[in-house]
Amino acid sequence: MATADLIGNINRGLDQIENHIRGAGTLLPNPINILDGIRGSLNTIRVTLQNATTERDQYQNILNETNEREWVLIQQLRDMRNENLRFQQLLDES
Repeated sequence: MATADLIGNINRGLDQIENHIRGAGTLLPNPINILDGIRGSLNTIRVTLQNATTERDQYQNILNETNEREWVLIQQLRDMRNENLRFQQLLDES
């Protein structure tokens, strides 16, 4: 179930409980069931957000590792270019 659906269910449940407390509309035989449903929906949303955060952290770590590897490769390329220039100068001098 999508998070938006869960939030919609929470809103409907809160509306039902509010109407029950005010005495408006149909009185609920057991509003505790609605509260339990709201808790369940909130827990599902919490777990979904935790999973999304964990996945985001994993992707951030991959990005950081990739950027670090790129930096190392750039440094190696610069070093090789400098070494090549030195060899070229030595060849030119000889």
